[in-house]
Amino acid sequence: MVNFERAAKVSGARFVFLTGEGAQLERALMNYMVTKHTTQHGYTEMMVPQLVNADSMYGTGQLPKFEEDFI
Repeated sequence: MVNFERAAKVSGARFVFLTGEGAQLERALMNYMVTKHTTQHGYTEMMVPQLVNADSMYGTGQLPKFEEDFI
């Protein structure tokens, strides 16, 4: 269900791989909360880009503060 050792090799300490029922439970909890908030609280579910342009990074305050991290 969880694999701390493999996650540490890939991502470092404090991460975990969820497998099988652990991954299914994580997905079920996410689905439950998305459904609850979209149906009961009027939120709109969105899928947004994982990559953004520099203007967006400046607009959110990530640049120039973390510019060295993006090189």
